[in-house]
Amino acid sequence: MPLQRYTAITNAEFYSLSQLPPKPAWMACHFSGYNSGLSNMPDTFPADSLIMLDDSAPIQGHDPQRILQELTQLCEQIKPAGFLLDFQRAGIPEAAQLAKRLCRELPCPVAVSHLYAEDLECPVFLPPPPLHKPLAEHLKSWGSREIWLEIALDSVDITVTREGCQVSARGFGELPEPVFYHEGLFCRYHTQVLKDRVIFTLQRGQQDWEALLAQAEKLGVRCCVGLYENSRI
Repeated sequence: MPLQRYTAITNAEFYSLSQLPPKPAWMACHFSGYNSGLSNMPDTFPADSLIMLDDSAPIQGHDPQRILQELTQLCEQIKPAGFLLDFQRAGIPEAAQLAKRLCRELPCPVAVSHLYAEDLECPVFLPPPPLHKPLAEHLKSWGSREIWLEIALDSVDITVTREGCQVSARGFGELPEPVFYHEGLFCRYHTQVLKDRVIFTLQRGQQDWEALLAQAEKLGVRCCVGLYENSRI
């Protein structure tokens, strides 16, 4: 099956864009700060899209039955291709219990972030592969599970000294010359040799992702999701 590519758009982008991306994803429903259900639910959205639920606002005493009913109603109203539970706060029992229930009872496919998907029968939503790690290695521990992959522009510094190696994030931007390309990692890099250290700056931009996703499709990745704002860089 061909790789399905979704573009995550915000509420503001949905209402301001003159033309939506071909496969939009709603970013995102939240746990409400005013009641036991969800907030930022779309009133309308294209069919065969994705609806995302994240935990940027933490789950805390919310009602799983109410959330199930709200998402079931949304499913009937919009007829999405599926839901994506993008839970990034690790080790929260309420989040784990909700993910399990939604996977079991929602009437359409549900993918769950890698932090909560291990014991569930559902697609696994993985973060982008680290810039220093091959894609196949990034996927290996999930065996035959269906994989959904996050797309994100990324840039890191790898600093090598006598004491060892340190990886640190850096802002995404144009690399100084000379710039080289690593085919196995699908990234560009620049090397800076200083007196007491060597700094490798690795970066994966939109064009690099195109090549990576071609390999991802061959490795069986079924779906990818990236931000609309990043698709324009």
